[in-house]
Amino acid sequence: MSNFSDMIVAGTKATPLSEHHINQKTDVELSEIFLSIAPFLDGVQHQLSSQFSAFDTEISPYAKYALSRQGKQLRAALTGLAANCVGGCNDSVTRAAVIVEMVHLATLVHDDIIDKAEV
Repeated sequence: MSNFSDMIVAGTKATPLSEHHINQKTDVELSEIFLSIAPFLDGVQHQLSSQFSAFDTEISPYAKYALSRQGKQLRAALTGLAANCVGGCNDSVTRAAVIVEMVHLATLVHDDIIDKAEV
């Protein structure tokens, strides 16, 4: 067996990658992958939108702007895709994805405050 970086680990069994797997190209776009979890991402966006009223009135417009931008929602998507690997998305997974997105938003706001960024 070669070193760890040349393997894919699945469960407890490591499978070495072949040269074919390493050099294989794919034309799959993120949007195609996300189609499988589109209803889940819609639910995440709906719950994020419902959070606007929970923000202080001074912060609410900024939060609404940040949360309503249709970004990639990569963190939420990865949460949903991971959940699909172990049984599927449910309300708890949606709630977790919303929390992940909210924490991400908080880190962006914190970074802007520290950097004294223009709003």
